[in-house]
Parts: sequence; structure tokens; C-alpha cells
Amino acid sequence: MANLETFKTAVIGCGVISEMYLGNICNFFKITDVVGCSDTIPERSKKRAEQFNIRQMTNDEIYNDKSIKIVVNLTDAPYHYEVTKDALNAGKHVYSEKMMAVTLEEGKELVELAKSKSLLFYHGSGHIFRSGMANNTILY
Repeated sequence: MANLETFKTAVIGCGVISEMYLGNICNFFKITDVVGCSDTIPERSKKRAEQFNIRQMTNDEIYNDKSIKIVVNLTDAPYHYEVTKDALNAGKHVYSEKMMAVTLEEGKELVELAKSKSLLFYHGSGHIFRSGMANNTILY
């Protein structure tokens, strides 16, 4: 079997759903190397960091870390636009669960931003990370 390239990955948003995501991303996806997580409530990211033996980080540390290539955005829906936009502007590929943004205009802006930077922006129901089913949409 050929060696697969791995991509350093970080999770932003460490609420309840993050435990399932991190468990699957860390244990079943061979192309991701999860290195960190962040949350606006430091106790939550600390808990996940310890649980999955990864680094507790801030969003800015994730955005500024050139080795991190993928951001998994698990924040609450009203924050998806801001976090995704910041990650794309930092040169990161983004996977976002739930809605990509609150408004159609914000969603279109994120898709155009990803295109302009030649980045991948995945959006979907989350089954690819929760159950391994590839039913997500690549927006760009």
C-alpha cells in the first residue's frame, strides 16, 4: 500500500459533537493528523485536548500555524461564517458541519473566497466524520 500524505488538522468548537468528530478523525481517517483544538470556553478545549492527546490552542494559534492545513469548524451555526472566513483567509482548507453561514450572501462570499484562494471548502451533514459515509458536498 502506498504511503498517504497526512494533513495536520485542527478543530474549532469543542462542544458535545466534537467528541464524536475527534474520535473518528483521530482513529479512522488516515490522511488527517489532528494536532489541536480550540473553543471560546477554554475548559471545553482543555478537556478535548487532554482526551485526544492534542494541543489546546486558540483560534489565532490555529490560523497562524503554517503546518495546519485543515480546519474542522464545529462552532455553533451563528459563528460558522466568521470562523470559516478567518480560516480561509489564513490559507486553511475548511470542513464545516451544519449550515455554512446564516445568510445566503455570507455563504456565497465564503464559496468565492475559497475559489479565489484555491482552497477546498467542504460543507455537509457531518456523516463523513461521524459515520464514515461520504455524502458531503465539496463547494469548492
